[in-house]
Amino acid sequence: DKMSFDYGACLQCGRCSEFCSDKKIIDSGFVHVYSTDREALKVTYTNGMPDEKPEMETEEVKRFRKTTKKTGFQFREVAASGNNTTEAEINASFNALFDSEASKIRVVASPKHADALVYSGPVGPNMEEPLNTAWETMPSPKALVACGSEAVSGGLFKLGKLPKEPDLFIGGD
Repeated sequence: DKMSFDYGACLQCGRCSEFCSDKKIIDSGFVHVYSTDREALKVTYTNGMPDEKPEMETEEVKRFRKTTKKTGFQFREVAASGNNTTEAEINASFNALFDSEASKIRVVASPKHADALVYSGPVGPNMEEPLNTAWETMPSPKALVACGSEAVSGGLFKLGKLPKEPDLFIGGD
């Protein structure tokens, strides 16, 4: 028995388990939906077990990891025509409970000070140029992060033009 999911398009709502007529889908709770490879978020299950896919890491991603491990992770977020759920989750990660700043993760006001550009939303036509401008302003090494199902797959919309292929994909909303 095979079943495939695209976790890059999944909202992590668990509703598919309610609508599965033969009860083969069970909401198991949180699924790790991040990858440096978009195709790795497309998972096929055989008899309830995920098929293994080796994940490759580019030299650019390795260099970026090394840099941020030393100095912490500073990012600039661009809301690129999304529905604001991802922005709410990013904001919540800096509250007293999750306290991302304690892990040396910081939001910066300018892309000039950022290690990564995190964008949410499907990148509508009016946000293509601002996203590209923010990317071009950043110093190297730098990374582009697609955050939320709309940023990863477009969601219900066509995915707009990106400055480059994202270095990290984080699905869900």
